[in-house]
Amino acid sequence: MINQLSAVVAVLLAGTAVGAMISGPSTGLRRLGTSAHRSGAPPGGSPQRGSGAVAGLFAPRPGSLPAGHRKAFGLAAAVVVPLGLQGLTDIGPIAWCAAPAAGIAAYLLACRLEAPGARRRRQQLVDELPTALDLLSAAIAAGLPLRSAVRELVDVSEGPLAEDLRGVIAGIDLGRNDAEAWRSLGDHPALGPVSVDLARSVQSGTMIAAALQRHAAIARRDRRGEREARARTVGVRSVPPLMLCFVPAFLLISIVPIVASGILQALR
Repeated sequence: MINQLSAVVAVLLAGTAVGAMISGPSTGLRRLGTSAHRSGAPPGGSPQRGSGAVAGLFAPRPGSLPAGHRKAFGLAAAVVVPLGLQGLTDIGPIAWCAAPAAGIAAYLLACRLEAPGARRRRQQLVDELPTALDLLSAAIAAGLPLRSAVRELVDVSEGPLAEDLRGVIAGIDLGRNDAEAWRSLGDHPALGPVSVDLARSVQSGTMIAAALQRHAAIARRDRRGEREARARTVGVRSVPPLMLCFVPAFLLISIVPIVASGILQALR
């Protein structure tokens, strides 16, 4: 009875851990990623930079789950695994010796997982970047200064790319140097190379439109590759739902009637 109760508690805690890992509105994660990009830190948590391999091992990847979710996931695993071992085996309290290893392993796994909101934000950045660069290039070729072209773009655009560009314009309006404002996006996943070239062009006075056109061509190529990779993963992701629905339906429609008919005939 105790083992069965432990197994039930383990299942409930596992469900709670999974719910904590995937919960949270996408808008909140998008706001978190935006503020992290503006401050130069990776989204999904504060940067955990330190010397040594241990600090690098525990540092979360850009766009990972929030710190609270990572800790909750590790704590839940540290409780679930021993309870599950107690429910499935007869090793008793010795199962709790596996709690530290399970918690650390679950925390490291959560550090490597990408939050759903961060994934959607990254994909939206990839989709929006070529069009935004083309519009900026056209506006600059028509005679607008860079800051005016960016201001016009963010006024008519929505999404994470417009939010990050709006942060650059806000910094310039507060008196920040144009080159420094663009360099603040040096670690941006989509605008990083563009911002470096724009900062250099603002300082040297070189042709900005040509640089934007070159980056737009690169962004279109990256977007095409991203969409092809996304299309290739559709078939893989559709296998579990199909198996979950098709196998029980196949058993109920074909196997179960045959077995039931054979049993009825044998009883007669």
